[in-house]
Amino acid sequence: MIKSILTSVVGIYIALLIMRLVAWTVLERFFTAHKFNPRAVIVSDLATTFFLVLVTAPIVTKLIAYMDLRVTVPHAIASLPLAARLVLYIVLADLGHYCVHRLMHHPRMWRIHKWHHSPTHMSWAAGNRESLLDAILVNSAYAFLWPIVGGLPYWLGAMLLVFNILKNDWMHLNVRLSLPWLEWLFVTPRYHHIHHSANPSHFNSNFSIVFSIWDRLFGTYTPPDVPRDSLEFGIGERPPLPRLMLGV
Repeated sequence: MIKSILTSVVGIYIALLIMRLVAWTVLERFFTAHKFNPRAVIVSDLATTFFLVLVTAPIVTKLIAYMDLRVTVPHAIASLPLAARLVLYIVLADLGHYCVHRLMHHPRMWRIHKWHHSPTHMSWAAGNRESLLDAILVNSAYAFLWPIVGGLPYWLGAMLLVFNILKNDWMHLNVRLSLPWLEWLFVTPRYHHIHHSANPSHFNSNFSIVFSIWDRLFGTYTPPDVPRDSLEFGIGERPPLPRLMLGV
C-alpha cells in the first residue's frame, strides 16, 4: 500500500502543476509581499520544480519503499477509528518533520538542506528546491509512521499527498497575508518567511511545517511581526549546483 501511495506522487504532482502555476502566480502577482523580478527566476524555479517531480521524487520513492521503515503500531492505536488514526498520523508526522527539519539546520547537516535556502527570493516555486538527501530524510519520517493509518483507502492516501504538496506551496507563497490569530496553531506564509530570512537573528527559528505549536514548545519561535521590506533571503554563497542538488 505504501509503495503504491508513494509512487503516485509523480502523477499527482504533474496533474496539479498547471493549477498551481495559474493560481499561485496570480496571487503572487497581485498580492506580492517581497518584491522580486519573476522573469529573472522563472526558468530556474520551473526547472527545479520539474527536477523534483521527474528525478528526485521517483528516486526517493523507490529508496524509501526498498528500506521499508515502519513503526510497530500498538493495538490500542490500531483499533482506533480511521478518523482518529488519521489525525494522529498528521500530528505525529508533522512533529517528525519538525525534528528532521531542525536536525538539518545543525552545522554538520546543513549542506543537506542548503539548496532549499539558496534562492534570494521567496515564492511557491522557489520552495521546491529539495536535495536528494533532504527528500529522503523528510519523506522517511512520513513513511515510518504510515502504519498508523494502515488500511487507508487509496483515494484518501492520494489526498494526503495533495495536502503535502499544497502545504509546501502555502508556506513559501509570496503574498501579503497577516493572520496572527491563525498562527497560534498553524504556519502561515509570513511565519515561514522568517525561517528563510538571511538575518542572523532569525536563524534557527520557525522550523514548524503545519502546526506552529512545535516552535513554541521547543523554544524555536520567532514572531513574524517584522516589516516586509526588512527581510532578505539566500545563503550568501554560491556552492556548486550538483553538490546543492545532492545535499553533499
